[in-house]
Amino acid sequence: MRTENDQELEEAVRDFTCIEENVVGEEEFQTVLSDAKRHIKVRRSLFEEEIDWYGDDAQNEALNWATKLFLKVAAGDLDSTEVNVGNINETSLQAKNDNSYTVWYRNMESALRNVKPSTSFGIRSNERRTYGDDI
Repeated sequence: MRTENDQELEEAVRDFTCIEENVVGEEEFQTVLSDAKRHIKVRRSLFEEEIDWYGDDAQNEALNWATKLFLKVAAGDLDSTEVNVGNINETSLQAKNDNSYTVWYRNMESALRNVKPSTSFGIRSNERRTYGDDI
């Protein structure tokens, strides 16, 4: 489901998960959304200039599923020792009832694979450096 901004995403995610504001409040939802964005950035090694949550279809889908997953954890619907950015995995996130890996996790991982990772390495700079006697 494509969304155009944070507000649309929140409405779509809350509708899909049936998690109302009385369960996870607005402030906590904003933390969930921030954590989801940071998780995608870390997992796919994205630089700020590469991020387009609402213009890039793959990033939009990944954000949608990551937000759903993190919201389910925040609501207590899924067991997780802790949601740490870049550290969420199959062994730390399981369904409450039978310890099976959740469809939420699998969908997020699938969406993350579609986000193109950064191809840039190192620090970029337009500054010329001089060495030697020019000090």
